[in-house]
Amino acid sequence: GGIARHRENRRGLAHQQRAQALAALETAMAHGGDQTIGDRTWARKALFRQDFGQPGLNGAGAIGAVGGKIIHGSLLAGWQGGDKGALGRRRFCRYQQAMARKAKSIWRALRLVSGLLAALIAIPLVLTPAYLIIDPVSVPMLERYLTGRPVVRKWRDIDAISDRLKASVILSEDGQFCRHRGVDFSALRAEIDNLLAGRPARGASTLTMQVARNLFLSNDQNPLRKALEVPLALYIDLVMPKKRIMEIYLNIAEWGPEGEFGVVAGAERAFGREPQNLDWRTASLLTVALPNPLLRNPARPNAGLSRIASVVEARARQYGQRAACVGENGRLVL
Repeated sequence: GGIARHRENRRGLAHQQRAQALAALETAMAHGGDQTIGDRTWARKALFRQDFGQPGLNGAGAIGAVGGKIIHGSLLAGWQGGDKGALGRRRFCRYQQAMARKAKSIWRALRLVSGLLAALIAIPLVLTPAYLIIDPVSVPMLERYLTGRPVVRKWRDIDAISDRLKASVILSEDGQFCRHRGVDFSALRAEIDNLLAGRPARGASTLTMQVARNLFLSNDQNPLRKALEVPLALYIDLVMPKKRIMEIYLNIAEWGPEGEFGVVAGAERAFGREPQNLDWRTASLLTVALPNPLLRNPARPNAGLSRIASVVEARARQYGQRAACVGENGRLVL
């Protein structure tokens, strides 16, 4: 009878300790964000001891029972650890979603920028060869069309334009036109030196660079535009012969204050003449109006404009054959 009571007391004590251990583990599961690791560890150890002490469980059964309780408790404590744990998981999910949206926005912007850059590069790459046979329209002309302002331009074949005008323009604007490959690097280096030294800029744009600017860029005065002119001019000179470059220049250059583009409109407005009928005087006056056609009027030149025109005429008379690459059969009739 004494042994039976002793066993009964041990069972009651074991049952009480198991109940306390389970209560401690439930507390750990309900307050996983606040419960200390020690509390949860104590509860698991207590369960382990009590399950091993249960009558009727051999070693394997006890391990299985307590193992299932510990694993179940760990999962619940880790993934269902109360309001604070759930709140933390929701915040983490929102953070992940926000980061994913931000990453998508960045990639979308990068794709847009890449697409724009590819388009900007593709436009001159495709249009330059096309302009070998298609007569182009310049950016300033497009701006006037889009804003509803008048544009006066009649295309004229280069062989139907006065050789005196061709020689005057080349000797005035780009004396090395027939020799360089689109860019006069010696003049460009001198321009950069002047810029770095704070000296006034004299300009180093070749006729090919001016064609590149008028066809694909704007007339804004900024270093970026000048930097873009260089590769464009090199590419244009690679694709086009000099004669075609000169023909495009003479037909897209702005030559008057009211939307006159090209030598036909300029000669007609200033002198009422066709461009093949220009003498040295009218050819040189049209030439010196090119840098600022909005203010310089070749039909009524002031003393300063007349003096510059005389200098251009004298130079073209003396060195005109330096522009022979744009003449018919490689010669100019001056």
